[in-house]
Amino acid sequence: MTSLDLVKPWRLIAAIPVLLYAVLLLLELPQSPSWSLLVCGVVLIAFAVAARLEYPLLALWPAFVGLFVLSACMCALIEDVVDYALVPFTDSDAEIIAVALVGVGFIGWGIQTTRKMLAY
Repeated sequence: MTSLDLVKPWRLIAAIPVLLYAVLLLLELPQSPSWSLLVCGVVLIAFAVAARLEYPLLALWPAFVGLFVLSACMCALIEDVVDYALVPFTDSDAEIIAVALVGVGFIGWGIQTTRKMLAY
């Protein structure tokens, strides 16, 4: 897998709606600055570890998106989202859990892409 295969636009575009959902979810939390700092810190630590281990960061892009979404969903499950919020659309925890599972899928996608990249 060449670096040209990793920069295909659909890989980046596929992550945008999920990222927007996670950002809106974080903004709707009562203490959004605290939770946002926590989530960004988790992603930054994962980024630093991946860079230290010399993994290809572009191949890990979906995993970073999945980690951000998963962390945002965990924060939303810990502290309830207000009722008049834009997201979750159904005002239920099942929607947040479903989006967290999408985040886990993104993490798996990032790991699989990285394995393919390292195999070449």
